[in-house]
Amino acid sequence: MRILDKYILKKYISSFLFTLLILIPIAIAIDVASKIDKFLRHTDLSVWKIIEEYYLNFTLYYANTFMPLALFLAVILFTSKLSNNTEIVAINSASISFTRFLKPYFVGATLVTLFALLMNHFVVPRGNRILAKFEKHYMGSEVEKEIRKIEEGNVTEFTMKLGPDKYVFIRNYSLIKYKGRDFSYEEYEGLKLQYRIMADSIFWLPDEDKFKLKGVRKRRLFNGKDSLVVKQNLDTVFNFSPKDLSDVSRLAKEMISDELYEFVQISKKRGIKNLNAYYVELYKRTS
Repeated sequence: MRILDKYILKKYISSFLFTLLILIPIAIAIDVASKIDKFLRHTDLSVWKIIEEYYLNFTLYYANTFMPLALFLAVILFTSKLSNNTEIVAINSASISFTRFLKPYFVGATLVTLFALLMNHFVVPRGNRILAKFEKHYMGSEVEKEIRKIEEGNVTEFTMKLGPDKYVFIRNYSLIKYKGRDFSYEEYEGLKLQYRIMADSIFWLPDEDKFKLKGVRKRRLFNGKDSLVVKQNLDTVFNFSPKDLSDVSRLAKEMISDELYEFVQISKKRGIKNLNAYYVELYKRTS
């Protein structure tokens, strides 16, 4: 790499970092002004904890958000400065082509791109996880927290595919109390129903890693006749647990790309239909 390349690349990176460091304090100042009253509500919340758990991850998130804007402004600023100092005239006088002049720009852009990809796929999602936990605990009123807890703790009209021809349906399930109602498990052969378990109530037994069904009807279909067994209680194991019932679309931004991709693949196998929100979150990290 020539001295000229090093000079332009140094200007490129330094201008980019300088512009980014100007934008971030503005975002922090605006956020502090809007959240100071919420911080003061909690006597156990120290300044260091706010900085370490909230504003450190806040800075990572907004630095990543402002990166394209900072890069755009930085290139305009330092290139115009080169022009004002007649340095570009000197470069042209040295018979250096415009294409060759752009080489350090592309090198700098590649370095920033690699850094941005690392931030998008691994660093920022981990920071979002800590940020969301902090906001959930310290932000919002008690009423808002209670409403959020109820919304996040209840699942309605849930359908899951457990295998090639195995399906589960639950009308309502509480992730807080580990119980639900109107449960159905079905097995098909092609389009023909072969076996079905219906239950009025379903309970998760965390100590035993299994489900307890109440008001059970087991139906098996044969050629020309059916078999129906009615039981009051039934302890059984299925290929899912309550954590698989939770709506993790809100958690997509908190999962690193490896975890998000694995979740999408498992969800596809289980027959979850609308995965667009997960695909958008995964693809925009690269785009």
